[in-house]
Amino acid sequence: MIENTSTIAANNDAIFAINGDYYSFRDDGVIIRNGTLFRDNPVRTALALFNDGTIKSSEEENVSSSSLLEAGVTRSRQGFNI
Repeated sequence: MIENTSTIAANNDAIFAINGDYYSFRDDGVIIRNGTLFRDNPVRTALALFNDGTIKSSEEENVSSSSLLEAGVTRSRQGFNI
């Protein structure tokens, strides 16, 4: 959670990197990890990461967690900085 995203990206030949999210910092939001829903309290903009590498952003309050899982979301992230 403290490594700079530019360092993470450079070390992994990536164009995008995340070093943490609000999972442990807050008690709200939609949390999906490895296709399992851990928390379903929608409140903010989040990124949905799909198994095929696709990333989409949405307002958590406008998309149900069940529809995200059915669409193949494997991870969700919120509270990100780009």
